[in-house]
Amino acid sequence: FRIGDIVEIAGKSGVVEGMTLRITKLRDLDGTIHYIPNSEISVSSNSSMDYSMVNIVIGVGYSSDLNNVRTIINNLGKEMATDPEFGPKIIEAPYFLRVDELNSSSIDIRVLSKVLPREQFAVAGELRKRLKEIFDKKHIDIPFPTRTLINVSK
Repeated sequence: FRIGDIVEIAGKSGVVEGMTLRITKLRDLDGTIHYIPNSEISVSSNSSMDYSMVNIVIGVGYSSDLNNVRTIINNLGKEMATDPEFGPKIIEAPYFLRVDELNSSSIDIRVLSKVLPREQFAVAGELRKRLKEIFDKKHIDIPFPTRTLINVSK
């Protein structure tokens, strides 16, 4: 890894801000800086080397037409890939990968995209926003868990 990479080391995630022969400095999203002795590094994971991935799961209602959902997601991905602001950050347009899980209240859809290093957070956030907007417009429910309470004491 290099300075500026987004990594996970010794159970801590963040941007590499500095390295010496003895210490690696990581800054996490909260702004906390972690000093990790290099002697404690046995495994490191780099999520910004060469490219990064957007990997999101979004739930849709069981009444949703999955072929329609696939078309909407893929079209939205192509639209984002040509967007003046987000297009330059995208290597491979966001696309419907698969039905990931059948949950009690939703069908979970996995969406992937290959993006420039360190751009996964911005692209994922915008993708979620646009998915919410288009699902609202197309009347595709994003369900949430509900609980029904029955009062049996009378």
